[in-house]
Parts: sequence; C-alpha cells; structure tokens
Amino acid sequence: MDKGFKYWFDNVFWYHYKGHLFAGIALIAVIAYAVYSMANRHDPDFMFALASQNPVHSMQTEIITARFEEWGYDAPGTALFLNENNPEVMIAWQLLMITMVDDDYAVFFVGESALDSFTDQIEGFLPMSEAGFPPAGIDPRMTEVPAEITDGIGLGPETYYALIKRPKTDGDGSVKPEDAEKTNKAKESLARLLGY
Repeated sequence: MDKGFKYWFDNVFWYHYKGHLFAGIALIAVIAYAVYSMANRHDPDFMFALASQNPVHSMQTEIITARFEEWGYDAPGTALFLNENNPEVMIAWQLLMITMVDDDYAVFFVGESALDSFTDQIEGFLPMSEAGFPPAGIDPRMTEVPAEITDGIGLGPETYYALIKRPKTDGDGSVKPEDAEKTNKAKESLARLLGY
C-alpha cells in the first residue's frame, strides 16, 4: 500500500532525521559565519595602550585614535586604570598583561604613577634612540610626552612617557615583515603626535 510522500516525510524522514537536519543547518550556519568573519576581518595598523594609576578613560584613547586617523593610521587604543581603588582593577591588570603579549599593541603611553608596572617588561621595548626620539632621563626606552599634548588629551598634571614595543623575532633573529611594518607605522605616528 503506497502511503505517499507526506506519510514518508512525516513518519520516516522527519521522525528519524529531524535532529540531523537541524544539526546540519546549524553546522552550515557556523561555517558560513566563520567564512564571513575571516573575509571581513579588520586588522588595525597597530594598537596602543594608555596606562596610569590616575583615572584614564576610553574618551581619552578616542582622542588619540582620532589624531592617528587624521594622519591615515588605524590605531585603536585601550585605557588601563591601574589603581587599587578602581573596582575593576583586576580587569585592568589582566588587560595590561594581554597588551604586553598581543602583537598588535605597539605603543604605550604610561603615566609616571604606573611606571613600576612596566619595570619587569622594560626589555621588551625599543630604545628611543633606535626609534628616532630623545630618550627620557628615567630610561632610554622611554620618551617624555610633552605637557601640551597630555593636556589636549585631558590627562591632567601627571607626566606621561611613550614606549614602543620591540617587534618579536623568529628563531633566527629576523623580524616578520608585517611586524616590522607595524613597528614602523607606530614610530611614524608617534613622531607626528609628539611633534618630532
């Protein structure tokens, strides 16, 4: 007795294979999203961090980002308020550790109050003479950010220093071309920001 397509679909296919059908649709959706995300991935020229034990905000990083954008650099930033009185201080410290190992972060603006947070990592930064900047008296890997710039960003009376992260090297001591380009863009944009 031929029960037809509807019977087969409802009682055989749908009853036995609806889970497989939904799993297949979900798998196709995940693969399509992954392909779409990879095709539309946005890689910035470099990223920067603004760190201090005095309050710093995303509004201040947006001012710096806007200045970099004026000169054609795509450089988003992260504000790190590293004060123990900050209720989100643990998150800020974790973000600091991430920025130190993330290859996209090339420039750091560090308030004098937060310099101790960078002493263990200082070897990971370029000497400023290599980058074409006058080194600060504190350490040759730092250059002082002029007060008129910090005032224009709204950072207050604290002295800030700029640092450029040393690009990572391969086992043979060579730097990947994309990392060298990121470091060069960081040097160029920092030179424009600081007026060198």
